[in-house]
Amino acid sequence: MQKEREFNDGDKTILTILSDILSPYMSKLNFNSVYEWGSSVFSKLLMRADYDMDALHMQLQYYKWNENDSYHLLLMGYRMSEANDMLIRLLRSSVLQILPFAVVEIIEKQVVVIVNEKDIHIQRRIESLKEIADRNRLYILKSLSFEKITYLNYAYEQIMSMEKFTDIQKAEFFYSFEKVAAKYLLTAEKKEQKLYAVHPQIRKAWQRNTPKMREELKTLCVYLENNRSIADTARELFLARNTLVYRIRKVIEELQIDLEEKETRWYILLSLKILFIQGIGWEGVGRG
Repeated sequence: MQKEREFNDGDKTILTILSDILSPYMSKLNFNSVYEWGSSVFSKLLMRADYDMDALHMQLQYYKWNENDSYHLLLMGYRMSEANDMLIRLLRSSVLQILPFAVVEIIEKQVVVIVNEKDIHIQRRIESLKEIADRNRLYILKSLSFEKITYLNYAYEQIMSMEKFTDIQKAEFFYSFEKVAAKYLLTAEKKEQKLYAVHPQIRKAWQRNTPKMREELKTLCVYLENNRSIADTARELFLARNTLVYRIRKVIEELQIDLEEKETRWYILLSLKILFIQGIGWEGVGRG
């Protein structure tokens, strides 16, 4: 299948049929010479091993990616406790058919996918992955988004930590880091780990580092601390009710956040308190 052509529903149906036909014979094949896990510059980056920056830039050029694009990770694995190498390699091949413009690595018997979010079809492709996961007893874990590829080692730490906070074998087949982010923030030991685990929209706003944005984030923080009570928040901030309502509506629109879910509110509040209490920024934070 050509890399330049879009993967469509017909291709997916054909792959499913072929998979069903070939699966009894796949165990006879030896994939050991096809792919050597952990050997690429991307897998070294994720695992904080030494890697060659020139090699990384060459790979980025090949994929037509920019170092400062927005990226996230997907981690896929089988729910069965002992998935053999053949199954893992077959899974990697299937993922590459659906995400031909992604980097797909095998690390510790799991498939790790580096996704560049500038792919306008990425949501449709991920939905295709979800269908495969649901049919084949797979799980998919999704990291937060990061605005620089060299920071993806933090995303890999986050996604690997998810197994500490949930039972992957019993959880729903698609599980996002946001669901365990608050627990991660409370247990993370290093400053950098906390910085890159705060809510993505809050992180982006904080990085703008303008007095206006900091004031808006402070208003949001007090509003959430007061359980979204307009009266209590206005009293604490010495603001008129109408002024506060306008500010809250404006910051919610700017950040594109939804405060209706309790888990989301708690995650955003915890992110804000960590940033304001620690008073820290991204200056001096390297690639880890």
